[in-house]
Amino acid sequence: MLLSADGKTLIEVTNEDIHQGQLIIPKGVTTIGQFAFEKCTNLTALTIPEGVIVSPWGHIACPGLTEVSLAKGVWLGRGAFPGRTSLIKVNISEGVYIDRDTFVSCTRLKEVSIAAGTSVGWHAFEGCTALTELSLAEGVQLNCWAFWGCTALTRIIVDTEQDQELTRIKNLFPQHQHAQFIKKSVYDLMCLQDKAYHQLMREPWVSGLFPLYEHLKLIPDILPHINAQEGADHLAYRLFHEEVAQLTFPTDEGALAAYQQQLQDIVQNIKAQIIAQVINVQKAQCIAKLQGYVRTVEGLMQHKLTQHPGFFAAKPALHSQLTEHTAAVGRLIQYVQGDKTVQFSQEAIHRFSQCFVGQTLAQFNFRLDELAEQQALAQFRKAYHSRLRDDQRRCFGSWRRSRLNLDAEGVRLQDIFDHALRNQGHRTRAVLQQLGWLDKQGHILESIREVMTEDKIQQERNPKSP
Repeated sequence: MLLSADGKTLIEVTNEDIHQGQLIIPKGVTTIGQFAFEKCTNLTALTIPEGVIVSPWGHIACPGLTEVSLAKGVWLGRGAFPGRTSLIKVNISEGVYIDRDTFVSCTRLKEVSIAAGTSVGWHAFEGCTALTELSLAEGVQLNCWAFWGCTALTRIIVDTEQDQELTRIKNLFPQHQHAQFIKKSVYDLMCLQDKAYHQLMREPWVSGLFPLYEHLKLIPDILPHINAQEGADHLAYRLFHEEVAQLTFPTDEGALAAYQQQLQDIVQNIKAQIIAQVINVQKAQCIAKLQGYVRTVEGLMQHKLTQHPGFFAAKPALHSQLTEHTAAVGRLIQYVQGDKTVQFSQEAIHRFSQCFVGQTLAQFNFRLDELAEQQALAQFRKAYHSRLRDDQRRCFGSWRRSRLNLDAEGVRLQDIFDHALRNQGHRTRAVLQQLGWLDKQGHILESIREVMTEDKIQQERNPKSP
């Protein structure tokens, strides 16, 4: 690095001065001379310190330079970065002066942020044809030709709540660009909305293909990409934007945080809606397959009766077994349709698991072990409520006093047993007696049976100190 005798002017920078793509300009430097970076090819990011002057036609011509940050009070002379085709982002702090033609024809420049008190001269960013987003603060001074020829500019964000200031800055741009202006507060909301929306669309199961992805041999990771391609035609897109349209516009930081939480609530609600729809689709497909199975079995039985009248007469047990099985599958269809009062024997559930029925249920994520658990819970509830209604009610206590709602969705036998151990007196005895009754019926899972001994019950109630 070559400095002037007084150390105030940066005369020359070479690749030896660059560390990890960056240059630290020494303290005390107030001016960057012309062609100071002419021999520098490794620079990728440049920060010009506060108050430094870049000489006119400084030609900071580093071929790999992608980002420039200008500290407070920097003065850029005319033609400082002309035609830098590698430059992508420029950050401009308060009180910076940018002379004319400074960034002219930087054809890869995409993003410019300009702070308050900055002055931008004629044609400073002219011909930056890749520039898509421009952020401006209140009080910026722009020449009306400063962004001439920025044909890709689609969003101009102004950090102001004053309509008068927004109008002033708008009038510094050609009429056809006025529709691209947006207040920063609105833009921040849009960013929050976009973040929440993309969070939703990254989930594979919001795709309409999710119920079919196993049949189509799709990889679940590809479904979010399919979601992105559908855009406004996607169900989640419509649901999300309908919900967002009902939200109240926030007016302060506290309201903004609440707004963000409301967006998350919308995402969760839409997830629940779409999951319910997916389940309904799977349920309908599962029911259709089970109904087809019943028709097939009944058709085969009828064929045997017609073609071989004596077949079932010689094998009455087989006929009875098939009849009971088709009837059980019919009840299973009712159960899948939502009738949770339908009961199944353990033998019927086991038989389901050994045939086409079990394969079909597994294909649509209906688990037979959960069915057995739900059957056991249903029997437990029936017996427990019956006991509370009989003349021993006073002995076993009031059901309403229990904090565990046995009728709630998702309650497991393990939850009931754990709850019994945490309660003292007759309610515990009632629960344990019913668990014992269920055990005799063969409905208790092995993991529960292991801790149903009296010793372990006492140990759970009175844990020993370490």
